[in-house]
Amino acid sequence: VRNLFYNVPARLKFVKSARAESAAIGDYVARLMLSAPQISVHYVSGGKTVYRSAGNGSEKDALLSVYGIGVERQICPVAFDDGYLKITGFVGVPELSRANRSGQTILLNGRIIRSPALSNALSRSFDTRVLIGRFPFAVLYLSIAFAEVDVNVHPSKLEVRFTDEQRVTRSVVVACSEALIRSYVPTVEPVMEPSSQESAESDTQAESPR
Repeated sequence: VRNLFYNVPARLKFVKSARAESAAIGDYVARLMLSAPQISVHYVSGGKTVYRSAGNGSEKDALLSVYGIGVERQICPVAFDDGYLKITGFVGVPELSRANRSGQTILLNGRIIRSPALSNALSRSFDTRVLIGRFPFAVLYLSIAFAEVDVNVHPSKLEVRFTDEQRVTRSVVVACSEALIRSYVPTVEPVMEPSSQESAESDTQAESPR
């Protein structure tokens, strides 16, 4: 697409810097890649490849195309299905948490959505594993009967309303907490044993008169 708005300068004053607009476009393309892993996407900005997805239908491969192969060992697969709601995708280990919710992508029936209720449920699933002020990383795919959700809350279609929001949020808590229990092994700092020389010096100090 070239010169789509070449003669329509409306709202030009609201356009941010080229860097900011490029970042916003890149973020949107990344979420589109996550929402449609069966479609191959090659995103180029400034003559450089930013994203390239295989389009093989794998949710995991789509995630790695966006966030890099380095996160592969830091994500836990989510698998939940109670007949009412199905949840798949991945949650990141606590060490992958961020200072904002930019690392959270929630999709409902293939549509990208924003839901404070589901984001809060995600945080609850981590319990005390994530520090206050940090937000878990996650890419979640929710599937539910269309009759159980209203997508016409806002013109942007990003906000939704569930018929039984409590049941949905509880399911997100259970699904994500179970994923962590199954796959996450906390990093334990090794206990440093004192050297023989340090032990001897400590014993000498303990035995010396005051």
